[in-house]
Amino acid sequence: MKVKFSVLLVLMFSVSAFAQFTSLDINMDARAIAMGESFVANPNGLVAADNNPATLIGQKGLSIFYNRRNSVYTKGFDDIFYYSAGASLETSIGNFSLLYKRFKDILYLVGDGLYINGRYHNSTLNISYANTICENLSYGINIKTFSYKTELNDINLKEGESNNPLLFDFGLLYSPEGLINHPSINDEINFGASLVNFGTDFKVKRYTDANRQQNSVVVNLPRLAKVGLTYNLNIVAFAQPEFLQFTFTGEYNLLLNNFRFYNQMDYEEMNSSGDGFKMNFWKLGIETTIMNVLSLRIGGISYSSSNYAVKEGNLNLRYGLGVDLPLILIGINYPVNLIFDYALIQTEDKDNSLNAFNFSLRYNNPLF
Repeated sequence: MKVKFSVLLVLMFSVSAFAQFTSLDINMDARAIAMGESFVANPNGLVAADNNPATLIGQKGLSIFYNRRNSVYTKGFDDIFYYSAGASLETSIGNFSLLYKRFKDILYLVGDGLYINGRYHNSTLNISYANTICENLSYGINIKTFSYKTELNDINLKEGESNNPLLFDFGLLYSPEGLINHPSINDEINFGASLVNFGTDFKVKRYTDANRQQNSVVVNLPRLAKVGLTYNLNIVAFAQPEFLQFTFTGEYNLLLNNFRFYNQMDYEEMNSSGDGFKMNFWKLGIETTIMNVLSLRIGGISYSSSNYAVKEGNLNLRYGLGVDLPLILIGINYPVNLIFDYALIQTEDKDNSLNAFNFSLRYNNPLF
């Protein structure tokens, strides 16, 4: 009985983990994180295609990057994090991006004094393309796959894992003329929208502890509609065309399908009410950039459900900074920038605030 109860807890943890905390939907760009992850209309993000594939059109030259985001959402799990790496490329036939995201392995500790040695991990591979439809309108598409696996070593339970569904994101970015066009001040406006996680079924293999029989069940991945805007205000001074910039971002995410932690699983009693998991977010962010080098950021997310970071309806604040250093400033006459971004996310437990950072290198000229 103890083993069955423990297995049930592990499966509950696993299902809720890929539902809310997976590499599929977690944003790992520290710049976006610090601004409330509200980048559906911002073409200047480090991993722009992860927010809206159409915003990849704003990427210049060749960029390579590494990102890490800590995730201590349960006491006792002190070394849990996401990481990603990838590259984006500007070409004459459109912009391309490759992004790999992974959730680090962890150990399980289950109740009733029973310790289970196991590992949980998931990963996402994302290939993106963006191009212009007309002067002010761009489109983009993500083609991605997601996999999930649980390995438990010390009990009579084999592995739980998923298939590799083929998923698609579709996005648009509209950039009309700004409202201000003065020699000392000008602005830009962007409107963005995307549909996320449409594609083939996501199936999870389940093993029973009684006779090791294997079942595959279809689990709904959250399908989202994202809409938002970005407003940039640029102040010209001291012969610097971009002396001071202010960026304001806003975004709303709407859950489109009947997504539940335990939807269509064996344990209907876990969610006997039949209520779906709420996943609607309001997001916003502000950034101040000085001479295109130093950026200060603040943002927040208002969740429709309570989670490890914040209570329902409250604003989950986060802060950050970034340094975008052209090599020419340190005497190296080469069109390359070194970039570092950092973000800090407040949680209900002030001692367990989360952080994220990026390292990236950008070559500013198109390769072909």
